[in-house]
Amino acid sequence: MADQGAGRNRLPVAGELASMIPDVPYRFTIRPLPEDEGGGYLIEFPDLPGCMSNGATIEEAIANGLDAMRGWTPAMRAEGHPISAPIRSEAA
Repeated sequence: MADQGAGRNRLPVAGELASMIPDVPYRFTIRPLPEDEGGGYLIEFPDLPGCMSNGATIEEAIANGLDAMRGWTPAMRAEGHPISAPIRSEAA
């Protein structure tokens, strides 16, 4: 789990993130958001254009990102947009 104390801005390494969400087939990035953008963390799925979410903690950003991905995929299919094949390497 991510350190939420004094090391709040410490991001987990790839293996830690993979263990947090082991069944996500798409690559993702997580980064801290500056306080002037609301603080917290942003999760993005580079292979799913526009699919992103945020949260106050890394865990919350991941949970919200999974919800975003679950909604993004069928919405894009319904509009006839192609969905890239999942490519899961190490989490960035």
